[in-house]
Amino acid sequence: MPFEHFVSLDCSMSRGGKCSIVLPPRSPLGTVAGLSYLHEDTWPAVFLCLRHGQACVRSDQNILQRVEPMGLFRLPLWQIVSECGHEDCGRPHTTYADKAQDWATLVKLILIATPSIRCGDHSLVWRGDLMRGVEFAHNSLMR
Repeated sequence: MPFEHFVSLDCSMSRGGKCSIVLPPRSPLGTVAGLSYLHEDTWPAVFLCLRHGQACVRSDQNILQRVEPMGLFRLPLWQIVSECGHEDCGRPHTTYADKAQDWATLVKLILIATPSIRCGDHSLVWRGDLMRGVEFAHNSLMR
């Protein structure tokens, strides 16, 4: 049976179950090889739960595995590189999210949710014009 790898998020507003983000076969976070997930050096990583407007720092120890339901459509994993829009800051932040099929929708969701991320002595100021994204589809083939 095929397996999927996912990261469980600690959303304080989640009731009746935890939020999670499924990791595609290939991403900057690692590569699926057989039944294991080969980790990259990008951990720990910040994942955005756009449903609850929260940011969760997760390590590679938070990767879990479960049997993949057949025929289930998955939204892509997005790597988002954002520059802080706080006056005279511009510090880059890399985060990961799903919940959007396209970049424009993802940006809108982020700007509505405004997940809180520390950036020096202030919180990251999200601005659509300062965000860049890379999409990683779940159906990408291994090479």
